[in-house]
Amino acid sequence: MMTAKMMNNIHGTAVSINGTGVVIMGGSGIGKTETALGLIDRGHQLIADDTVVINSNINGGVILSSLKYAIGYMHLKGVGFINIGKIYNEYNNIKNHVNCDLIVTLTNDDVKFTLNNVYEHMEYVIIENIKIPNIILPIGNNRNLPLIIECIIKNYQLMQNGYNAHEIFIKNNT
Repeated sequence: MMTAKMMNNIHGTAVSINGTGVVIMGGSGIGKTETALGLIDRGHQLIADDTVVINSNINGGVILSSLKYAIGYMHLKGVGFINIGKIYNEYNNIKNHVNCDLIVTLTNDDVKFTLNNVYEHMEYVIIENIKIPNIILPIGNNRNLPLIIECIIKNYQLMQNGYNAHEIFIKNNT
């Protein structure tokens, strides 16, 4: 379990996917921003790119937001800064803040490629004394990460409501 106490910000990209606040983390150059851009292109909302501001809320949760001067901006390696609101000709793709529900950590670690079920091996990150689920996602070659992360979030939401497709499938086929 990774612990991040008394932090004001973390390195990553935060997005809101169907109302679920997600921080995409991983090493430098692994594709956090490009993955988030793909999610935004699929209709989800940018919270923050590169530096995600962390605050506690009164309900005991963690709030994700952007630095004030960086709201709506992303930095694409080799391209430079882009303004999501201007590119998409609307500001529905930008949200000021969201509760942190989940962390997705991108990795190119070959050991992680052997995982069958990301939820069985879920880790947690402690932020502001709150335990946040952290899904380790191998990037692999030619994986459609925005689509996979969107599917992970939808499946995670189903699991929060008591439905676990993986367990049901295994149970029905043994």
